Amino acid sequence: MSKKSWALVALLVLIGSMILVACTGGTETVVEVTRVVTETEVVEQEPEVVEVTRVVETEGEQVEVTRVVEVEAEDPEEASRTGGWLDTIVIVQEPDSNSAVARLEAGDLHMYADDIAGEAAIQAIESDAIQTRTQYGLFDELLFNLATCTDEALLNPFQNQAIREAMSYAIDRNYVAQELYNGLAVPKYTTIAEASADRARFAAEIRALEGQYAYNLETALSLIHISEPTRPY
Repeated sequence: MSKKSWALVALLVLIGSMILVACTGGTETVVEVTRVVTETEVVEQEPEVVEVTRVVETEGEQVEVTRVVEVEAEDPEEASRTGGWLDTIVIVQEPDSNSAVARLEAGDLHMYADDIAGEAAIQAIESDAIQTRTQYGLFDELLFNLATCTDEALLNPFQNQAIREAMSYAIDRNYVAQELYNGLAVPKYTTIAEASADRARFAAEIRALEGQYAYNLETALSLIHISEPTRPY
């Protein structure tokens, strides 16, 4: 940034400062007082001139102020620049969300671009030094391996469709959302994101599935106990 030199030139023209009295004929002539001030401000930068004139009226006088300011011209390269405005971005790995929150509060990190839950999420939300954003579409799930064991003496129970279905009844999604995620999650029964147009479009069908597969350990056990070897996989 170039050094700025400020030159202030004030030209004060005083046309009248007192009441002039004419002695002729014993009459008095009153002359209105007007003060005009021109103020010039110059900044030594690229040649772009902005001129602003304003008139300030006060009791008994009128002041006209004109300011001519040379300001720095816009850099064409910056005007057309896209992407991040940071000169340097340093990316580090922080696998522990609790440590990430602590480093954010200490100023060691400026952003943690990952989802967090549990105590770390509560700490981040309640911290005055951290700004949080809520995301929709993130989810955790249980995946079952359907493969057949190469050793015929071993059995993979999740080969069986009835056992896989029983798991939908055996897992209390509400408990997981409230206790494991401190109320920062919602139960999920389908692949459709909660905050989406399809969630509203298929609301009736999703509600039916939520009712059908609500937590019920007895139903889960009954499905496993009555499953037959001939049931399709």
